[in-house]
Amino acid sequence: MKKSEFQFTSPAVTALEFLVNEAFDVEKNSKVGISTSFSRSIHQAENAPEALVEITIEVGTKGEKAPFFLSITIGAHFKWEEGVYTDEEIQGLLSQNAVSLLIAYARPIIASITNASPFNAYNLPFINLTEADR
Repeated sequence: MKKSEFQFTSPAVTALEFLVNEAFDVEKNSKVGISTSFSRSIHQAENAPEALVEITIEVGTKGEKAPFFLSITIGAHFKWEEGVYTDEEIQGLLSQNAVSLLIAYARPIIASITNASPFNAYNLPFINLTEADR
């Protein structure tokens, strides 16, 4: 097994908000779907082979229509060896691989926080990272 030339620092949660809708009636609204939105930001350094990648995931909505609202932002610094990857490969690594890694770190945090609420744990579904930014 060979160590990758593409590495990262430990991901860190930089923002977290969780609100429970205490007026939400689970029995009346048992079929209400929970919306999920996702965004990513990639800040690539100009003079070094590194970038800061952050994602924000929002689950539910504020107000009466959802059982809860959760927003989490998590990010990490990514570095790679110069000359190993093309610019196109770097863009793919940052926009898909790095983001996928951050989602993997966010997923159990989301499940743990929502499990501690009056509702069941929310398991973040897979996100298609091959499409353009949403």
